[in-house]
Amino acid sequence: MLVKAGLEPVWVLAGEKNVYPGQSLGSSRGFGGCVGHTSVYTVEAGAIKVAGTMTERYKPSAEQLQALRDVDQ
Repeated sequence: MLVKAGLEPVWVLAGEKNVYPGQSLGSSRGFGGCVGHTSVYTVEAGAIKVAGTMTERYKPSAEQLQALRDVDQ
C-alpha cells in the first residue's frame, strides 16, 4: 500500500528523563534537570537506518536544584 502510494515508512521515537524528588519526600519544588531525545528512523535497502537524532537538555534553576538537595536533609 505504501509503495503503491509512493510513500515510505518513517518512525519517530521520543522520550525524556527527569529528576524529581520522590512523592513520599514531600517536596514538589525540587527539580534536577531534564534530557529530551528524539530519533527518526527510515528504511533503506530493506534495513532500518537512523535518519537523525536530537537531544535537548534543560538545566534546573539554582532554586529548583537547592530544593531537590534540601529534601535529603
